[in-house]
Amino acid sequence: MKLTANSDLSALLYAVSLQGRFFNTESSRRLRAAENEFERTAVISRLIKGVNTEFAERAKREIEQAREEGVEIISVADTQYPPNLLELSDPPLVLFVRGELATDFCFGIVGTRKCTSYGRRAAKTIARKLSERGASIISGLARGIDTAAHCGAIEAAQSMGVYPGVAVLGSGLSHIYPAENRGLARALLENGGAIISEFGLEQTPRKDLFPRRNRIISGLARGVLVVEAAKKSGSLITARLALEQGRDVFALPGPIDSEVSAGSNNLLKSGAQLLDSIDELLEQYPELVLKEEEDGNASDETETPSALSAPARRVMEGLKSCSRANIDEISQLADINTRELLPLLTRLELEGKLELGPDQRYELSSLIDS
Repeated sequence: MKLTANSDLSALLYAVSLQGRFFNTESSRRLRAAENEFERTAVISRLIKGVNTEFAERAKREIEQAREEGVEIISVADTQYPPNLLELSDPPLVLFVRGELATDFCFGIVGTRKCTSYGRRAAKTIARKLSERGASIISGLARGIDTAAHCGAIEAAQSMGVYPGVAVLGSGLSHIYPAENRGLARALLENGGAIISEFGLEQTPRKDLFPRRNRIISGLARGVLVVEAAKKSGSLITARLALEQGRDVFALPGPIDSEVSAGSNNLLKSGAQLLDSIDELLEQYPELVLKEEEDGNASDETETPSALSAPARRVMEGLKSCSRANIDEISQLADINTRELLPLLTRLELEGKLELGPDQRYELSSLIDS
């Protein structure tokens, strides 16, 4: 296929991506380093040479659909393309972006979906403290540690107006996975964050796509923290990629008899830095400064918690009566349909009133007086 003056460059590069022709770092740099239109056209022509017409037409349709839905398309040829991704051996040729993408200082937090309450608290606390100091928390919107990290970053955004981070999907932007995190995704966007993917909007989640997502998480990040991971956890793929990419890799140590810490403990033997204090991270990244300190207007005033709505009170009362419950059980207890319940549960979790266990059952936060 030839490049013409009327060609949609993003669509053509996405067609290359669809056809599986991911190019390497040198090609990316040559494209970005082209000093004039002639050089740029020559590099791109080589990249798109041989693109099948079927893929080109499909790419054009998918790009047009995304733009109609307000999704930004960032190709590797664009100036706003994240420079860290150019260091990958196979950078995504095109990114689909919903929301505001900020990648000045990204820090990845990943871990098991079946996390412990300790792991969940640790991920949430670390994400919040780093966000408060200007880090963009990046994770994969999965259950468990990813969810906790996103929640911590969103809490910081709500209380201090900082950036709430980025979620990278292993599916298209129209297929938030898992479904129970749709409310979390909405909260991320409403607070100024971004959800990104290299896949078209209608791509459904597939097991083989998650490792590709993981390389974007590690590629964007200055450092990656693995909070909890079993021996075969997908988060170890992210950590391995980060090590190969020369990123800082940290792991939170766990009990020697804990299955969800076996992988992260092994990671420490492979060169990851042991993290036992948030201060260690802050010392390593002195550019991260508390927003209030940076602005010079720290206030002693504390934010007054918002009053609970009637549906929220019913949820809280229902959980007081049964201790722990899944979404369907809470729906019956509080007399709220699940469609309305999902965003409400996400908000209560973000506010620290509820905790979601690894078995996908909710309970009142240990910080709430019973």
